[in-house]
Amino acid sequence: MISIDFSLVVQIVLFLILLGILRRVLFGPVGRLMAERERRTEGAHAEARTMNEEGKELQERYDAAIAKARAEGEAIKSEIREEALKARNVILSQGRDAATQKIQEIREEVQKEMEAARQVASTNAEALAQQMAEKVLGRKLT
Repeated sequence: MISIDFSLVVQIVLFLILLGILRRVLFGPVGRLMAERERRTEGAHAEARTMNEEGKELQERYDAAIAKARAEGEAIKSEIREEALKARNVILSQGRDAATQKIQEIREEVQKEMEAARQVASTNAEALAQQMAEKVLGRKLT
């Protein structure tokens, strides 16, 4: 059986003294270090969450700015394309008009040349006919 004597009381007192010393020397500082570590870790987590949210916000702003720039670029490109088509149509129209005018001038010139050639041919035909008639008849026509 267990006998309770004076050595048990001494051991309990020594244990309580050791426990008090360990609290002041070991458990207290370790507890404070653990609490400080927890505080810093939580602060780092909070800062990381804040930075993550700011990053998401910046990404959204960036995406919106890119989308806006693309839309503006497409609008500018479309406007330039429309202006180019208008300019092309104007140039083609001017070219057609110039070509039509040139063709008309050439036709008129050809018509005048044909008329002149007909007059020359008519004059030459009469002279030729008279020469042929004179050769066939063997005498001069007057």
